[in-house]
Amino acid sequence: MSIYKKILSVLAVAGLGFLVAVPGAFAAGLTYSADSIVTIGSASYTILSGSTATSVVVGSSTLTVVIPASSTFTLRSPNAYKLTNDQALTQDCTSSTNQVTATGPLTVIITPDTTACTVPVVNSGGGGGGGASGTPAPPANPPVSPAPSSVLSPTIDLSARFALYNGTIYDKSTGTAFTNAGSFFQAAGVAGFNNLKFDTSYTPPAGSVTASTGFTNALKVGLTKGNGIVALQMYLNTHGFVIASKGAGSPGHETNILGTLTKNALKKWQKSVGLKASGTIDKATISYLASIGY
Repeated sequence: MSIYKKILSVLAVAGLGFLVAVPGAFAAGLTYSADSIVTIGSASYTILSGSTATSVVVGSSTLTVVIPASSTFTLRSPNAYKLTNDQALTQDCTSSTNQVTATGPLTVIITPDTTACTVPVVNSGGGGGGGASGTPAPPANPPVSPAPSSVLSPTIDLSARFALYNGTIYDKSTGTAFTNAGSFFQAAGVAGFNNLKFDTSYTPPAGSVTASTGFTNALKVGLTKGNGIVALQMYLNTHGFVIASKGAGSPGHETNILGTLTKNALKKWQKSVGLKASGTIDKATISYLASIGY
């Protein structure tokens, strides 16, 4: 899996928004100071206060979240629906709610199922015989999901014209991918990525730039300039190692130059994963990225 498929970037607008990483794209971190509602399919779910994410992308049936290192993200179903996910995260199921909590660095895809989760079986235990075993024990005081204090604006359905495919937004009428926020905003007639819905069943036409090209082919040992540097900056910016808070190299303003700021961010990332903090694109760095599927 390439870096473009892995990076799902979000531009925070009015507290929460959705975007994806494409060459030269943009990203921003999200910190939830209050519970927030998202709609997946026909059901509503709650992102709990205190959650942190690099990106949150809502699809027609999935929620894809990128979580930075040392941060947590919790999604709750107030209807106790199953929260199936690709990271085998434990589902904390009760008779009235169900939730999963993920700790970064991690990318997780949650696919809710509008069937009730299974309350864990509690053994009566103890000696003396007579007590039933394997019978669910209902909690004395079932927890009540708190009323969300922050509700997102209604979903804007753009699926008739715009599609989300492998972390890239496409204009279905032309089959081309968007490479920056401004061009997408202008084409879609929106001011930000606040609760937008895309077509997730779309497949780009042959020859389109997709998430399967770019990083692995463009990043070479010793590289200091080119598209591989853009991809590297996007990776660092969306994995907790932001190159700059604004200007060149910042989320949404990635460049093709391996400058001092990029080297410093790369050193921090290399150290965090146990590599020599060289600040260069060496064989060990490329081998590590390849080993984890980027």
